[in-house]
Amino acid sequence: MSALLHGMMGLGIIGLVAKLHRWNEMAKYFDGGSLALFMGAVCMYLGVAVPNLRLLADPSNVKLVWSSAIQTQRQSQMEAFEKGTSDFKPSDGPMTQDEKVAAIRIVSASNTICAILLVGVLVLQISEWYLERQEAVEAEKRRRQQAKELAEAKKDK
Repeated sequence: MSALLHGMMGLGIIGLVAKLHRWNEMAKYFDGGSLALFMGAVCMYLGVAVPNLRLLADPSNVKLVWSSAIQTQRQSQMEAFEKGTSDFKPSDGPMTQDEKVAAIRIVSASNTICAILLVGVLVLQISEWYLERQEAVEAEKRRRQQAKELAEAKKDK
């Protein structure tokens, strides 16, 4: 399942880079912006969601705890405990139930941010398509007007 997901992310990046190859004014802004948003979503997924999902799958693995966002939470709690501003001393071992809930919230927040970024990609791509369509309609209208004027000029001769 993860291979399919990672393949689809790679395909999306390849597709946006291929569209960016045209390098006109519209591609620079719309496709460049789409690529930036897409890369932000990929980085958010790989940097936040994947480590925390691995941690939730194996909460007793202390090595995963040390490389996750839970470690940052534990460090701030330990600093507060050492300063005397808190009576709570965080554990050094596997995840507690509260930390599991915090990890689920972190994954949920990162998924929400990824969804917003991907909706931004869709909005930019739809906007680009619409503007290209409008330009094509206007160009066709100008072409017909010029053909009509040319036909009238031939009749007058």
